[in-house]
Amino acid sequence: MHEFICGVSAFRLLRTPPQILALYPPLPDISTRVGKLAIARNPEALGGLGIPIHVLVTQRKYLRYSSSVKMHLWSQELPLGSLFENDLEITLSSPLFTLLTMAPHVSVTHLAMAMYELCGSFSVYRPAPETQDRLDAIRNTRLSRVMWQQVRDAHGNGTSLWKRPPLITVHELQHYAEHINGLRGSKQFRQAAQMVTGQTASPLEAQASMLLGASRRLGGAGLTSFENNHLVRLGRKARRLAGRQHCYCDLFFPGCKGGQALDVECHGHLAHDSAEQGGLDANRTLALQSMGIDVIFLTYEQLVDEERRHAAIDHIARRAGFRPRPKTEALMQKERALCEELFIDWEALGS
Repeated sequence: MHEFICGVSAFRLLRTPPQILALYPPLPDISTRVGKLAIARNPEALGGLGIPIHVLVTQRKYLRYSSSVKMHLWSQELPLGSLFENDLEITLSSPLFTLLTMAPHVSVTHLAMAMYELCGSFSVYRPAPETQDRLDAIRNTRLSRVMWQQVRDAHGNGTSLWKRPPLITVHELQHYAEHINGLRGSKQFRQAAQMVTGQTASPLEAQASMLLGASRRLGGAGLTSFENNHLVRLGRKARRLAGRQHCYCDLFFPGCKGGQALDVECHGHLAHDSAEQGGLDANRTLALQSMGIDVIFLTYEQLVDEERRHAAIDHIARRAGFRPRPKTEALMQKERALCEELFIDWEALGS
């Protein structure tokens, strides 16, 4: 195999739900002139893949200029397991190699955000209106239950957020970062991997984790002692209150230096605005509090507004047992730069 889809194009394929990929016709052969012309003439037929399609070639003789296919030369030895063929017989870079081939072309912050998505239990993809109509038609059928699950808002409308199993683990990400020395993009890859604190279930959880966990010199709060997706097994009283055996905390601080065990819940509007979910959240909160675990809800609005962000971070830090220190103007500039990159339209990540 001398060429295959890589970089941001592979990332777009990896974040596209399989039930949506199945609706589109086969991808034209990108190695031929006829295939390139077909892509250029009908880019809408590719769904969310977009053009130009980014392709990796392993030999210089295969490099070709095209407005619909952008080729990148990789002259080094390919890491083990760099490519695979998906269910539609499209050959593309593996999730880890996709991130490595993205590294030279996106910022370290955006690369870390892409890592959070592939390591997380979520994907972000906005279906076209006609595609959404077809998804609505098969809603609650057996076919929809065996595929990725689209998150719906309080009115039952499909959103861009999808639930699915993680494509890679954080351990695999960190292991990969340790074994790519000398490869193009490896430095940026390692820097981004250091910003990934664990598995998350939504963009807001990832953004909060990066903002709270990143060092102060990178613009973050430097609160590094939390665990993502922390399992709490509920006691007898807590089980009665919550109506379940256990729950997961978005960002869990065990409490240090006199601080209280703390669950920071990222309260996204898509998943928490319904009356039913509000009742479940209230029961869960009371159950955790009965076990001595404090619960704080964090919203997107609190993070994007600078004054509210500082108040929220200060509150979280103090409840978790930290002593917040004021930032210098230079550190504040770092924070503003980090937030400018963090709080983008997640759907456009990698573009």
